[in-house]
Amino acid sequence: MRKVYFRAEFSRPFNQHLLMNGGLNVGSSDVVNGRTLRAALNFDPADGQELMIKVAISPVDNEGARKNMLAEAQSWDFDGYVKAAHDTWQRELSRIDIEGTEEQKTIFYTGLYHVLMQPNTMSDVDGRYMDTNFEIKQMPKGQTYHSTFSLWDTFRAAHPLYTLIAPDIAAQFVRDMVLHHQTYGYLPIWDLWGQDNYCMIGNHAIPVLADAIMAEIPGIDVEAAYQAMVESSTRSHFNSPFEIWEKYGYMPQTLQDESVSITMEQAFDDACVALVAKKLGKMDDYERFYRRSMFYKNLFDPETGFFRPKDEKGNWMEGFDPLSYEQPCFVEGNAWQYMWFVPQDPQGLIDLFGGKKGFLKKLDENFSLTDTSGEVNGNASGFIGQYAHGNEPSHHIVYLYNFAGKPERTQELVEQVRSEFYRATPCGYAGNDDCGQMSAWYIFSSLGFYPFHAGSAEYVIGTPLFTKATLHLENGKDFVINAKNKTPERIHVKSVKLNGKPIKDYTITHQQIMAGGTLEFIMK
Repeated sequence: MRKVYFRAEFSRPFNQHLLMNGGLNVGSSDVVNGRTLRAALNFDPADGQELMIKVAISPVDNEGARKNMLAEAQSWDFDGYVKAAHDTWQRELSRIDIEGTEEQKTIFYTGLYHVLMQPNTMSDVDGRYMDTNFEIKQMPKGQTYHSTFSLWDTFRAAHPLYTLIAPDIAAQFVRDMVLHHQTYGYLPIWDLWGQDNYCMIGNHAIPVLADAIMAEIPGIDVEAAYQAMVESSTRSHFNSPFEIWEKYGYMPQTLQDESVSITMEQAFDDACVALVAKKLGKMDDYERFYRRSMFYKNLFDPETGFFRPKDEKGNWMEGFDPLSYEQPCFVEGNAWQYMWFVPQDPQGLIDLFGGKKGFLKKLDENFSLTDTSGEVNGNASGFIGQYAHGNEPSHHIVYLYNFAGKPERTQELVEQVRSEFYRATPCGYAGNDDCGQMSAWYIFSSLGFYPFHAGSAEYVIGTPLFTKATLHLENGKDFVINAKNKTPERIHVKSVKLNGKPIKDYTITHQQIMAGGTLEFIMK
């Protein structure tokens, strides 16, 4: 159970009040207890004088709410608060400058605003917060504890964006996830108001920590973070029965629901642990987790060309329908959308289809097949064939063409998604923004690169939207992205250079960006 304490103050006194718990009216009593509380307050007319209300909240206690108000809202100067908020957001949004149309700027900076709205501060001004055991803990002076980690969504692009443009804050997020691990036993799955709600699958704090370590951002206790990654990958917990995982080499549907989705996502998380283990020279761990990262292959059916569920005896489960969203082995998707979730091993995925020719045929079909079977999941939207941009499992798929020798197709699809599913309107997104992930996809894909393998601190090249964009990095350097010959019609990339040197593998690293310089696209 989560508690929110609050304190409200009014610019002038009320003369009557009514308190209720559900339908129970306690009249003029000044105390009411219950779970469905309401209050009605009456104020004397004041010759048109405005009534203003200040509210402060705390996850700890009423005293925390009082201190928060004293620290952050002493005056009644509403216009002053408006100006302070405006100046703060102006500073944050100025981390990236772009040259584009007014509509492009509206979409881009609205997206950046969305991304930077969370994770949220979870500690009071005095540094106190409620930990996972509902115990009051104290952060060191000047430090802030955070919550609202929508990790199933945000590990894909939002957290890599924090690592890139706000590494000091990204390091704090890593620290707070490690604190969660130290009291809870494993890293957060989906952390809200300081508690895990397990609303999704996977252990996707792992790629967030891996990305930060591989990027070598300062302010991280690498050994503590790595320990948290390993223990979160070996201590069984809800939707993560690791003794089953290592025994069978996949999640049998008869022993674990949502088995195909979990198998695909756990294999990716294991790949992230393996990356960090190799970087730290822990080769026994590397071998173990690299082997586990290949478990995804054990659910590939070459006859149907899909990943599909098995039982604990290794038999294919009957009733498989790759178009259906009602298959209990998948989460918020169907077999078409989950068959591409192998960002740790795109070449291995290509090999499963017998090489690039078979792979490209299947990938083309993914973007052209419009058939459905039964009810479409409510989270699926923004369709290009079976590709569903309105939900996160599809987000990396448009970049797969890079690995099969057809980067021009990636560039065409990136432009199609940007133009069709992002608009400067109140309903301008194709789906739920999910704590900034939809926005982060747009930001990266407009700049011209994307964290295909989130957790690797590497980015694959796409196609830029702007003639020029500048990242003002926290180390004081600028990373400038120029697109020569760029017009709305010119979306294909003829060549791309980093500081004058050609990029041939369509990949750049976090360290290359942080060194500053210029990424130059020649459009055709």
